[in-house]
Amino acid sequence: MSDTYETADDIEARLNRLCSDTEDAAANLSDCSEEDSLMADPTISQHIIRMQKKQSSVVIDTLTGSFRCRFKPTQTVYVLHIPIYPPMKSVPKVETVCDQEHVVARTTQANKFGLRIELKRPSNSGDNESVIAEVTASST
Repeated sequence: MSDTYETADDIEARLNRLCSDTEDAAANLSDCSEEDSLMADPTISQHIIRMQKKQSSVVIDTLTGSFRCRFKPTQTVYVLHIPIYPPMKSVPKVETVCDQEHVVARTTQANKFGLRIELKRPSNSGDNESVIAEVTASST
C-alpha cells in the first residue's frame, strides 16, 4: 500500500472493479491484485458480498467474504463466526482458503443463519500473525 491517500473517486473506482457484475463474485475477490484488494488495507477486517443468481429455474444464494483474523503470540486456534442474515434457504456448502499455507481452515458448523470456521496454525508459531481467510458459502 502506498503512502498517498486515495481520493473518493479512486476508492469508488476500486470498489467498482471489485464488485462488478461478473459471473463469479468469488473469483472477482481472489483474482484481483494485492494492491487492488480491499484487504490490502490493514485497517479493514472484513469484506462481504451476498448475491442471488438464477441458473435455469434454481436460485443460487452465495455469500463471499474476506476476513482478517489476528492470532496472538500463543494462540494456535482462531474461531471465526459469520452470521448470515437473512438466512439462506438451505444449509450452505462452504469453502475456505487462507493466504498463509501453514494455517488450516475447517468448517465446524454450517447453518442457514451462520457459519463457524476454525483456523489452526502450528503450535511453534510464537508471533502475532494476521491471516486472511476467504470464505464462500453457497445455497440453492
